[in-house]
Amino acid sequence: MGTAEPAGGDARSTLRSALRPYVRASILFGLAYNLLLLIAPLYMLQVYDRVLTSGSVDTLLLLTTLAVAMYGIYAAADAGRKRVFALMAARTGQVLEGEIFERGMTPAGSGKRFEGAVQDLSRVQAFFSTGAAQMLFDMPFVPMFVLLVFLVHPLLGCITLIGAVVLALLAWATEHATKERLEDAGKREQAASAFLGGISRAYGVVTAMGMSARVLTRWRALRADASGAALAAGGTANVYGGISRSIRQVLQTLILGLAAWLVLKQEISAGAIIASSILSGRALGPIDQAIAMWKPALRARRGWTDLLAYLSDVPRHDAVTALPTPEARVVLDAMAVQIPGAPAALLPAMTFALQPGHIVLVLGPSGQGKSALLQTLAGAWQPGGGTVSLGGRDLHAWAALDRGRHVGYLPQHTDLLPGTVRQNIERFSDGSDEAVIAAAQAVGAHPAIISLPDGYDTPVMAAGPISMGQRQLIGLARANYGSPPLMLLDEPSASLDQRAVASLMELLNACRKDRRTVIVATHDHRLLGVADLILLLEKPRPRLLPRDEFLRAMNSGRSQPQPIAVAP
Repeated sequence: MGTAEPAGGDARSTLRSALRPYVRASILFGLAYNLLLLIAPLYMLQVYDRVLTSGSVDTLLLLTTLAVAMYGIYAAADAGRKRVFALMAARTGQVLEGEIFERGMTPAGSGKRFEGAVQDLSRVQAFFSTGAAQMLFDMPFVPMFVLLVFLVHPLLGCITLIGAVVLALLAWATEHATKERLEDAGKREQAASAFLGGISRAYGVVTAMGMSARVLTRWRALRADASGAALAAGGTANVYGGISRSIRQVLQTLILGLAAWLVLKQEISAGAIIASSILSGRALGPIDQAIAMWKPALRARRGWTDLLAYLSDVPRHDAVTALPTPEARVVLDAMAVQIPGAPAALLPAMTFALQPGHIVLVLGPSGQGKSALLQTLAGAWQPGGGTVSLGGRDLHAWAALDRGRHVGYLPQHTDLLPGTVRQNIERFSDGSDEAVIAAAQAVGAHPAIISLPDGYDTPVMAAGPISMGQRQLIGLARANYGSPPLMLLDEPSASLDQRAVASLMELLNACRKDRRTVIVATHDHRLLGVADLILLLEKPRPRLLPRDEFLRAMNSGRSQPQPIAVAP
């Protein structure tokens, strides 16, 4: 229950099983498609060798009618195959989206890794949906067409076989020459896109401080860098593609010329000239197509490799049994705070216990680690050492899907998800109207919400109609939804007016009365009036003090009030 396990191999086997029916259908459609490609050479053989020699118009009409009917079946086979590829893309998403999202909601798999995994999945799906995968299903039919050319005449078959080998070697050379360049171009394009995303998020700052021209210059430089790398990679691929097409034209000319010479020697019939040219073209087509599709194929292969690595490296949790609401007792046992990827801990090991009903203010200079501490206590970040428990259960070993019901978290910057105000408050669950409104009323958000154009059904957008203060209140209501025993609030009074701050203080008092533990990171000393304990984040190590002792020390000018609990 709740045990983590890697699933790269599981994902591979699961996807293989899910796609097996589609692969079988693709093979059957591919077989019909490629067999029906024989219509043209067979038709030409019959016209040249039978109709023209006999002069029979009836035979010509019969052959033409039969060929047209067969082309109708060919169209159905082609459409069916494309439909199967589209279904394979959709099925791939259905199988892997949940796995990726589960890992994206863990500390190890969130952020850029999660975004990269989603992009990798899109590349794999595009390989199917754009038809690039078609070459994989056409390649096995190359020997069949080569063999048919051999049956027309061995010399023509040898020319076709040599051409196929040359094009195959050219395909290998294309991969060798473009693989690293395409990957580098992709990285540069991602850097340009990331910078553009930052501009979009910081639109107000960029506009207010007149940075738009300089930001535009920087973005253009990144775009130019990415475009240059893409042009270099594309230029190389285009050269090899041009050589491939030229070789195919040369081979077609050689086949036609050689077939004509064989007709003159009366070793083959006149109809074999056109038939052999068509058959050799069908034999070489999939190889030429592989060269043309090399770029999306490389992207899909790289995406699949990275996706498997992501699924293997980032553990997921099995289904868990939902536990009863825990006691609001929070215990830190030598817990250190460390930013993911940082070489050292931001906050040293801390050991103390918070009893149900405690209201704790976390104070300290900016950059000292207040937000990082709350991120760790919320379970979003792994601790740099030690543990933290809620109601006796290790908070970081607790599956987030179950743990999240018992934690209310307001980040420093309130990010609401696309949806309605109600959906954000109820955390996209199927909560009752009463529960949603109660959570909003408890934090004083109800009047602000009903003043919105559609009240609780107002869509949340990046800009308007919801102000920063209203977003803060909605974030508080979301944190309070379900009355979780542990509340973690990061600068909750930011963007709030005096009336909203009074409602916030009433909420904190109500949490104390309901024996819910609240930890508040703040610079707002107005909240001292409702606090029980003060956690000072200062050097060399944090200290936990009773509020009254902290106030006496501050009023008397003492710089070193005595802590009631310290880290060992």
